[in-house]
Amino acid sequence: MVRGVLSLWSSGAGAKQPVPGSDFQADPLFTPEVIKTVNDVIANSNRTGEKITGWERVCESLIDAKLAWRSHTPPDCAGVHQSNRSSYGLAGSDAQVHGKKILGAGFSWKKCEDATAIQCPPEPWSAESKSFNDELVALSDNLIPPLAQLQILSIGAGHTNTFLRQVNAGVASVISLKDALGNLNKQELVINRKAFGEALDKGLNWLVLHWQVMYVFPDLADFVQSALNTTVQGHQTEIEVMLNMHRMASKAIAAGLEVEWKAIEESACSSLPHCASWISALTAYVRANAGGDGGELLRELALYAKSFGTSEKGPVRTIGSEFLFKLSGLNWGHGIRYPYVTNAVLEAQLASPPDRITDGVCRLLQSSTLHMLTGKANKDAVAESERLMTEARRLCDSMDLAPAQRMKLVGRLDVRLITFMCRKGKEFEGREYPSIEAITKVVD
Repeated sequence: MVRGVLSLWSSGAGAKQPVPGSDFQADPLFTPEVIKTVNDVIANSNRTGEKITGWERVCESLIDAKLAWRSHTPPDCAGVHQSNRSSYGLAGSDAQVHGKKILGAGFSWKKCEDATAIQCPPEPWSAESKSFNDELVALSDNLIPPLAQLQILSIGAGHTNTFLRQVNAGVASVISLKDALGNLNKQELVINRKAFGEALDKGLNWLVLHWQVMYVFPDLADFVQSALNTTVQGHQTEIEVMLNMHRMASKAIAAGLEVEWKAIEESACSSLPHCASWISALTAYVRANAGGDGGELLRELALYAKSFGTSEKGPVRTIGSEFLFKLSGLNWGHGIRYPYVTNAVLEAQLASPPDRITDGVCRLLQSSTLHMLTGKANKDAVAESERLMTEARRLCDSMDLAPAQRMKLVGRLDVRLITFMCRKGKEFEGREYPSIEAITKVVD
């Protein structure tokens, strides 16, 4: 579909012509002139690194062409775009921690001017967006309320809007802002906060982009993310950055190009993520255990990570360079790999209980603990764990479970197997299992 749009305009075709490979026609507002202007700005900004300035110019061009406009949208009608944060999306606890910071500094309409969203596409193109947002709700353990209607899809200010949804719905609070029942309470939180109350009622003042922009400008989503993330780098997790790196590598492979990991690292660091100083550790993991061209294992990891999110103990759940390097270098013998076990180690680390997180760094497992997985004592246990993890995923596939439900089931099994082999069961959930067989019989 994307190629169809590009070929339509590169051939100089006019408006209202069907897009090859799709059932919709390109909006006549997408003139050859605006197409060239936006593409040139994106290409130049990617080359120079001046993405914030470039994004401002793109906005001006789209607004002038009436392909973007400002409007308020009720919080429960604004979802999250499926390409947001390299498809990571967001977690309910992340939004609450972010919301507390906003209220601590004072809610400001001016600070929310970067709120950017895309129109929700019409049917049938909206199916992916709806599924993605349903998945975020399902993974949140009731911390993210369902949408009343999906009108727009955020690519900037998604955390802020989700916090507004949470306050309006009065969900359980995982931060210190809570009422006597432990919930976010709108009536209490709007006291002496007039602007915040207005935002809760009418929603943010979004810059809304025409729904076809992502088809006409296939590089726009990554470009916007990079520009906006530069100002909110504290929210970028290692998983999000790895997803982005894998996407860039896959794009190069699909184009028949050599994967230049140094260039990928530089691009990933251009938005100033907190993990920039150990980007090479992320590269090592992506190259060793992404999960094929589709990044299956990284996507599983992202799904499971959103079940835990963050806390007031740190801006994100961080793994760190030493642990990632050690994990990427685990050696079970010549030609022997255990990809699900390897990924499950990161799942277990991200599942660190609050008392095992220091300054945002997860410490349920230590780098020195990982040698237990390659030792003789666990040789058979590791092989059996990989088999069970593989079988569990096949079973979920046969039952056609939704991604959120599937990941909760296999993720729980994964983490229990890892903490059993590393003797960390008590620290994880207060119990040690006597055997792997005992773990397989647990149904919760």
